[in-house]
Amino acid sequence: MRLSTDTIAPSVRALSLTLAAALLTILPSVAHAEQVVLTEEGEGSAAADATMEAGVMVRPFTGARSKRVTKAVVSAMEAAGLIMIPAGFEEGVKLADAPEPYVEVARKNQIKAYLHGQVKMTKTSWHLQLKVRNAADGQVIAEPVMKAGWLPGLLKKIDTELMGVLEKPLAQTSVPGSSQSSGDAAGVEEVTLVPEGEMKDSVSDGPIEPKESPPQGAQSPPSPLDAHLGVGAIQRTLQYNKAVGDVYENGLQPHQFTAPTVSIGLTFYPGAYFLDGALAHAGVMLTVYRSIAGSTGVNAGGTSNDFDTTFTEFNVGLRGRIPLRTLELGINGGWGFQSLVMDGDNEPFGGQERGDPGVVPDAEYTYFRFGPDLSFELGLPINIGVFYRTISIADDDGYFSDNRWFPEAAGIGLDAQLSFAIELTDTLAVDVGGEARYYALDANSGSSDSNIVTGNNAHFAGLDGLSNAVAAGASDTYFGGFIRAHYTMPGVAR
Repeated sequence: MRLSTDTIAPSVRALSLTLAAALLTILPSVAHAEQVVLTEEGEGSAAADATMEAGVMVRPFTGARSKRVTKAVVSAMEAAGLIMIPAGFEEGVKLADAPEPYVEVARKNQIKAYLHGQVKMTKTSWHLQLKVRNAADGQVIAEPVMKAGWLPGLLKKIDTELMGVLEKPLAQTSVPGSSQSSGDAAGVEEVTLVPEGEMKDSVSDGPIEPKESPPQGAQSPPSPLDAHLGVGAIQRTLQYNKAVGDVYENGLQPHQFTAPTVSIGLTFYPGAYFLDGALAHAGVMLTVYRSIAGSTGVNAGGTSNDFDTTFTEFNVGLRGRIPLRTLELGINGGWGFQSLVMDGDNEPFGGQERGDPGVVPDAEYTYFRFGPDLSFELGLPINIGVFYRTISIADDDGYFSDNRWFPEAAGIGLDAQLSFAIELTDTLAVDVGGEARYYALDANSGSSDSNIVTGNNAHFAGLDGLSNAVAAGASDTYFGGFIRAHYTMPGVAR
């Protein structure tokens, strides 16, 4: 069959008209796609909403232990999968009561909600007053309250109940200009999409890129000063091991001392004022303990007496703190001395003819002290430390290493402490805890040449012709408890 020109021409003409119509339909859409216009930070753009999830900015809380509570709130929201926008991305915009600045910051940082908080402490409870602000219009839309009997209870409620409290208010928030926003997007400055591969000379119209900042939950600026003032009590017990006797043929007397004490201590980190890094955590420390009153009861030679006794301890040294994710490690080293001196024990006592040997030895140790301490939270902030002491034993008249007692004595010391804090404000807490010191003393009394009675020392001769006391050793043990006010100076922001 042959097709004539008259048969083909109408068909070609019809096909051409159909293609032209299709092109006219497609080209306007393509032309429009070539000139996509975005409002600032994707306002009104479904594509932008699809590619960038909105976040929540938690503003710094105020009130008692506000930093601790803020951290707990942020951690709970992060655990729930919310995107958190750290405070500090305001770029100089002051966020106060007026709603407009909140909208401006939210538009630049893809924020849908702000969370404010105030922590209040009463005699019977802790309150967290929250405010949820809708970023779309800058208005506060909800003010829920969380309440507990004490701070650990409030922190527990934040961990378990916060998201239930915030679920409904957060569902009512949105970024400025989004499909859910009640704000008016008219007149918003437009930003033209830049073709791939090109760069703009200025990025002032684009989104604000987050600056390098600490991760959520990071610690506050390091404190330059910790200080405490406390009261407590201490008990000292001296016991001999394999005691033979002393020069007056009296058995070596174990004895005990109990008294109230006062203490003061501080640790100063000068680098925290103007440095970052390790030098901001290098500090010098000083602690002083002193008994207020006390006496030691001694029964020797068939006569009992109480001697007024004074306990003193002084430590000075260095402390380096190492902040870790959930705890702080402290490295300590320093020098100190500890003394327990009885008044009147070197006077004639019982049937003695001479007083200078003393009835029981006084004790004084100088030492170097080394060890770690660890601070962490387990419902309450807890601190625990263990330290080693290399001791030198005083040999003054009447002291443990005097010729009258144990001239060749040597020993080592250990001490440990455990405390927990009841936090009252961001800077003030009450510490409650206990501590122990243990000195293991080797008397070396049987091997000393000076222990043999010769010449003019004969009048000191006692049991078995020895000129001083004999024992294998002794344990000198101290247990104490304390309650103290603890002040932590706020860190210096740089």
